[in-house]
Amino acid sequence: MRGEDDVVVMECIGLLCDLIEDSAGMMSPRQISYALYGLQGTQTLTEEVRATLRVLTDKMRQSQGKWSATDIGFSIAGLSGLQVRS
Repeated sequence: MRGEDDVVVMECIGLLCDLIEDSAGMMSPRQISYALYGLQGTQTLTEEVRATLRVLTDKMRQSQGKWSATDIGFSIAGLSGLQVRS
């Protein structure tokens, strides 16, 4: 059952990534940090997770709001479980 759940979760992340990418306008630092925080617990850098990180990175570059310490903390916490190969 676990494998089936993983497929459903990755499909959902992929669809959310498309929604973020297609959203008009900029995202606020708070919205971006919440989206990154939502990845907390994700350990594997699947293609869907990579795509979501790329889209959110682009949104970060476009963001014009001031990032608070809380926004930065939520963002880092969301990325903390990802296994990055060096």
